Amino acid sequence: TWNLVSRIQETAGRPTFVRVPNDNPFGRLFAIHFQLPLETSLLLATRRPGFLRNVRLAPGYVIRPYGVGDEVAYASIHDRCFNASLDADEMRRWASGPRQESFTATFHGNPVGFFIAEVRRGRRFGDFNLAISEGHRRRGIGTALLAAGLRSFERRGVITVIADYWATNAPAA
Repeated sequence: TWNLVSRIQETAGRPTFVRVPNDNPFGRLFAIHFQLPLETSLLLATRRPGFLRNVRLAPGYVIRPYGVGDEVAYASIHDRCFNASLDADEMRRWASGPRQESFTATFHGNPVGFFIAEVRRGRRFGDFNLAISEGHRRRGIGTALLAAGLRSFERRGVITVIADYWATNAPAA
């Protein structure tokens, strides 16, 4: 833990990627003690956002910006991945909001995953939602979506990206 805290302090003011589970109660104590901008998370790692550059997708897959109509697929994918229903209008507002930039993973033109990159706290922090349909996992899609999202954060001047996930979601860990 102390090694991790030292690494965080060394990267102060530089772009940093932070990966955390948001359902670990120890995280709250960790964040409070070290005065980190995490309220219910455990800090696991830090990296510079540019660590993902050359990502190869399996044949037939493409990553593209969010497009009108993607919200229907986003809502369906979100429901299957998180067992939490959002209707298409809610997904459209979320994916296309003023602080968001979203990306769609397609397989032969059909949406199979998404990444919503949201800027928070005065452009210093970024948070995101990443979901991939179960039948399309383990093909580099998540890595490619993450790379697109991290480039988006860099373009918009975000210096810390927080990736939170449910610790019970084994594929996300």
